[in-house]
Amino acid sequence: MKKISIALATATVLVTPLFALAQVATSTTAMPQPARNVACIQAAVEKRETALISGHNTFNTSIVNALTLRKDSLKNAYALTEKGATKTAKKAVWSKFKTDSRSAHDSMRSVRKASWGTFNTDMRACGVTHDEAPHAVLNPAVTL
Repeated sequence: MKKISIALATATVLVTPLFALAQVATSTTAMPQPARNVACIQAAVEKRETALISGHNTFNTSIVNALTLRKDSLKNAYALTEKGATKTAKKAVWSKFKTDSRSAHDSMRSVRKASWGTFNTDMRACGVTHDEAPHAVLNPAVTL
């Protein structure tokens, strides 16, 4: 009798958690999604991407101009006959290129920040939350 009571108590202890794990059936009817203002969203994306494209075009032009100026100025610096003058001229060329390059990167960063800020504002006005994030430039100080 004692063995049967122990077996029954053990079975009860083992089976009871199974009832606790049983799931209650839920309804499969999905909540209706609110209508999205697709035209508003598309306009926000168009505005952001157009601003980024324009910013990149300006950035590219600035970098090409800085590289061209560097090339021509270095050629002129090496054409100088005095060693001291060549060294001074080269130093000035590299300093100017660094300044121009940094300015181009700073301008691009400002365009990127402004266009994403405007996009976030526009998307809120459309009544949409989004999970897009600006692309991070890992090393904006690339040497060319």
